[in-house]
Parts: sequence; structure tokens; C-alpha cells
Amino acid sequence: MSQIRKTTAGHAQQLTRLSVRAGASESNIVQLFDVTAGQAASLLQLGTRVGTAESGIVTLQETSAGQAQAITTLTTTQGTHSSSIAALDRVTADTALSVSQLSTTVNGHTSSIGTLNETTGQLAQSVQHLATTSGDNTSDITALQRTTGEHATAISTLTTTSGQHTSSITSLQETTSGQAQALTSLRTDVDGNTSSVRSLSETTGQLAQTVNSLSTTSGQHTSNITALQQTTAQQATRIDSMSTTQGEHVSAISSLQQTTGQQAQTISQLGTTVGGHTSSIQAINQTTAQQATRLDTLSTTQGQHTSSITALQQTTAGHAQTIETLETASEEQTASIVALRETTEDHAQTLITLSTTTDATATQVQELAQANEEEAFLLATLMAEAGDSDSFLSEQSRVNATQAQRITQLQSDIKNQDGYASAVAFDALATEVRDSENGLSATATRVTQLQATVDDETAAIRQELSATADELGHVAAKYAVQIQAGNIMGGYALIGTAGGDTPPTIKVAYRVSDFMIAPPTGSTGVEQPFVYKTADSYENGALVRAGLYLGSLYVRSASMVDAAVSTIKIQGNAVTVPYGTEVGTAQDIPQSGSWTTGISLAVDANDGAFMRHITAIISVAMRSTRAITLEQSGRRVMAQLRMGTTVIAQGSCSIYGGNGNAIQYLTIALAGRTTLSGTCSVRLQYAPTMNNTQMSATEAQLEHRSIIVMGVKR
Repeated sequence: MSQIRKTTAGHAQQLTRLSVRAGASESNIVQLFDVTAGQAASLLQLGTRVGTAESGIVTLQETSAGQAQAITTLTTTQGTHSSSIAALDRVTADTALSVSQLSTTVNGHTSSIGTLNETTGQLAQSVQHLATTSGDNTSDITALQRTTGEHATAISTLTTTSGQHTSSITSLQETTSGQAQALTSLRTDVDGNTSSVRSLSETTGQLAQTVNSLSTTSGQHTSNITALQQTTAQQATRIDSMSTTQGEHVSAISSLQQTTGQQAQTISQLGTTVGGHTSSIQAINQTTAQQATRLDTLSTTQGQHTSSITALQQTTAGHAQTIETLETASEEQTASIVALRETTEDHAQTLITLSTTTDATATQVQELAQANEEEAFLLATLMAEAGDSDSFLSEQSRVNATQAQRITQLQSDIKNQDGYASAVAFDALATEVRDSENGLSATATRVTQLQATVDDETAAIRQELSATADELGHVAAKYAVQIQAGNIMGGYALIGTAGGDTPPTIKVAYRVSDFMIAPPTGSTGVEQPFVYKTADSYENGALVRAGLYLGSLYVRSASMVDAAVSTIKIQGNAVTVPYGTEVGTAQDIPQSGSWTTGISLAVDANDGAFMRHITAIISVAMRSTRAITLEQSGRRVMAQLRMGTTVIAQGSCSIYGGNGNAIQYLTIALAGRTTLSGTCSVRLQYAPTMNNTQMSATEAQLEHRSIIVMGVKR
């Protein structure tokens, strides 16, 4: 034992030492006191050693006018085992601090705890660290807690390592008067494989949000999930993202969901990539108080080949529409379909377009259909292009309550360095009905045209058909054909009209160079029996004068006002000499037993050697001067065809009941043959009824409208 004391005017010090030793064991106590006018300190050290085991305690206590502190250290060692505790406590007028460290080692295994606690007038904080090591295995925990007048924070970290395996958790929590947030991170590494989870939560007076991120990596394989959720007083938002990568293979999904007081929307996207192959889907959905919208896009790419689909759907209070696009493209070819469908309160329409394109060709099909409260409309077009040539077909149809119309047009064109060629076909049909102040009317028309052009030379044919009718009795029909060959134009028209003050007519007119009638193919008729040439022309080098050319002519009956014939040849002298008369005034028909001659014709007596063919047609208007009863019906008008006094033919027609002065129209046809000559005549008489009741001659009269025609042919 030893003791030392020392004093001066401003300093006092005492050192005391106690020591005991017995063989391999030893214990020591050392104590030091130190005092000055401004400071007091005390140091105490205790130590014990027994063989390889050793323990010690060291304590330092110190005070001054502005600070007081105590430091304590405890250690124990036994072979490869050791433990220690170190503590520091300190206070000042505005700070209090406490630090402690605990550590234990057993056969290479070590654990430790470190703690810091501190307070000031503006700050309070606590830091704690825990660690354990066992060979290649290590675990750590670190925690920080801190507060100020405006801020509170807590941070903690947990880590474990086992060889190449590592796991960690990091957490941050923080608050202020206007904000609170929490951040958490979790991570694990196993033989190059890594997984992590990160989470952030935050609130303010105007905002609340969370962010979560999950990730896993294994060699070249990686997967990630990220999610954001956020709200404010005016808006709510959610964003999600997912992706997976395997070497050159990548798939990803991302989505956005958002709402406000006036709008809600979602946006999502999916994508996959494998080598040079990629597919993706995008979708947007959006609503407001006035509108709803949906947009979808799908696409796939394989090298130079790409296919895509885009679809838009949209509605408002007065409008709905969809737009769809399909497209497939390669290095040299493209095909697409575009479809529009649209409706409003009084209108609906669809528009569909199909097209294909290569480096040298293009084709397209387009159809437009519209319907509104007044009419329906349809338009279809087809188009094809290849080099310097192109063709198209267009068909248009339109109908309303009183009209219908269809127009079809076909056209083909080609152009090269030598010139231009075009072929056109056109057909238009239309119908219309009207109810106007002039009454009802109806019209139907058709126009057809074909045209071929090479440079400046054109050939064309046009056909027009029309039919009209109205409530006033006017009707008209027309059929017309117009032909163009180079610089000349011609054709014909067939027109029929009826109604009004003019009598019904059907007219045909021709504007042609030559007019010909020929028998049908396969028949035995004359090749060209009728040809009319309107102008001089040359055939086989010979001049052919304008005029009418007949192969043969047969006329059953003909009438000429004035004829001049240089030479006439009549086979067998067969000539019919017609003669007729019209009764000028009323003429009484005699009663049975007597005859009146209606017409007579002298025949040359020198020609008696020839057989004569005699015909007569008696068309009479007969008036009865008194009424004829049904019982009296059957009275007949008798007619005789005579040559001289010889009766060649005889006939009659009956009269039926009727009122007096009524006119009846009667027709008698007579024909006979004779070699006699003389005067040929037609005679009439009035015959009795079946009961032989007679009428007086004055009771039957021929009216001036009676006509008798007779002819003789030999």
C-alpha cells in the first residue's frame, strides 16, 4: 500500500495504491483525487488477474463550474473470452450526454452495444448501435432518435452478413409541424442474387403519399415493382410499374390512375421484348362530366415486320364515335384498315378504309355510309395502282323520302413516255316523286356511258332512258343512244308522249351515216335488204351515192299521192285497183227485197281471161229512227259483192237493241274470185228479224261517216 498527498496554494492531490499478489494471482486498486479552485476530479482503477483471467474497472469522475462528467470502463478477459463496458455521462448547463459501449468476445465471436443519449435546450437524441460478429457472419443494428422543437426523427438500420449473404433494413421516420414521413428499405444479397424493398410514406397539410419499390436481381435476371400513391385535396394519383429482365428478354407493366373533382383517368402500358421481337399494349381511359374517352394501342415488332392496332372510343352528351386502325408493315409492304363510326342525335356515319402498299403497287377499298333525319348515303370506292397505270371503281347511292339515286363509275388509266390511254364506264340511275301545287309527279332516269381514249382519239357511247308521269295526265318516255367515233357523233332517240292538247305520239329519229336492216345470224334472209346512206361514200374503191338501197321490197298495201314511174313491170299483170267512197249525207237503207248501190267499179272487159280477186270492206254508221227493243234485235244489214248481176260474195251484220237515233257502227268484209268482167259493185239492204217483222226503209239510214272500200286484183 502506498499513498501520496500533495497540496499547493491552488491545488490539492492525493494518490493511493493498494496491491496484493499471490502466486499467479494479483489485485490492484489505484485511486487519484485531484482538486483545484475550478475543478474536482476522481480516478479509481481496480484490477484483478488470476492466471490468464483478468478483470478491471476504471472510473473517472470530474466536475467543473460548467460541467460534470463520469467515465466508467469495465473489462474482463479469460483466454479468448473478453467483455467490456464503457460509459460516459456528462452534463453542462445546456447539455446532458450519456455514452455507453458494451462488448463481448467469445472464441472469435463478438457482440457489442453502443449507446449515445444527448439532450440540449433545443435537441434530444438517442443513438444505439448493436453488432454481432461470428466468423464471416455479422449483424448490426443502428438506431437514431432525435427531437427538436420543430422536428422529430427516428432512423434505424439492421444488417446481417453471412459469407456472401447480406440482409439489411433501413428505416427513417420523421415529423415536423407541417410534415410526417417514413422511409423503409429492405435488402438481401445471396450469392449475387439481390432483393430489395423500399417504402416511403409522407403526409403534409396538403399531401399524402406512399412510394413502394420492390426489386429482385439474380444474375442477368431482374424484376422490379414500383408503386406511388398520392392524394391532395384536389387530386388522387396512383402509379404502378412492374418489369422483368432476363438477359435480352424484358417485360414491363406501368399504370397510372388519377382522379380530380372534374376528371378520372387511367393509363396502362404493357411491353415485352425478346431479342429483336417486341410487343406492347397501351390503354388510356378518361372521364369528365362532359366526356368519356378510351384509347387502346397494341403493337408487335419482329425484325422488319410490325403490326399495330389503335382504337379510340369517345362519348359526349350529343356525340359518340369510335376510330380503329389496324396496320401491318414489312420492309417493302404495308397493309392497313381504318374504321370510323360516329353518331350524333340526328346523324350516323361509318367510314372504313382498307389499303395495301408495296414499292410498286397500291390498292385501296373505302366505304362511307351516312344516315341522318332526311337521307341515307352510301359511297364505296376501289382503287389499284401499279407503276404508270391505275384503276378505280366508285359506287354512290343516296335515298330520301322522295328520291333514290345510284351512280357507278369505273375508270382505268395508263401513261408512258409514248402517250396516254383511258377507259371509263359510267352508270347513273335515279327515281323521284313529288307532291307539288300541280299535283303528283314521278320520274325515273338512267344514264349509261362507255368511253375509251388513247391520246387525242376518243370512242364513246351514251345511253339515256327516262320515264315521267304527272297527275294531269302527262306521260313521257325516252330512250336515246349517242355514239362518238373520233370527231363524228350520232345516234338515235325513241320518244313517246301523251296528254295535254296534242294526240299521243311515239317518234323515233336517227342521226347516222348509214341505216341498215339485216336478218339475224343463222337465218336465210337477204344479207342487207334495207340500207339508207345519208351521204356519198366509197366501198372497195367504188363510189356509193347517198340514198335508199333495198334488197327486195314487199308492200301489202300502199298509197301514193303522186307517183312518176319510168318503167313498171308487174308479174302476170296482177294489179289491184282500189276504189272507195264516203257517204256525204244520210241515206235510207231499203227494206228487204230491194237494194241500194253503195259503190261500183268498172272492170275492163278485154281482160276477161284473167282470174280477178275482188275484196270489199263496208264500214257503216247506221242510225235507227225509232227505238229497237230486245225482241226486235237481230235485224241485219245485208251486203252483196257483185260483178254485173252475178253475186260473188254476200254477208251481213246484226243490229242490237237501242234507243231511237242511236248510232251503231257495223263492219262487213267480203271477198271473192271471178273471171267475169263488167261493173263490180257493193249493194246494201235492210233485212227482217227472225220473225220476219219488217221496218220501213226510212227507219234505217246510213250516216255520212259510212265508208265503203273495194279493190280488184288480177
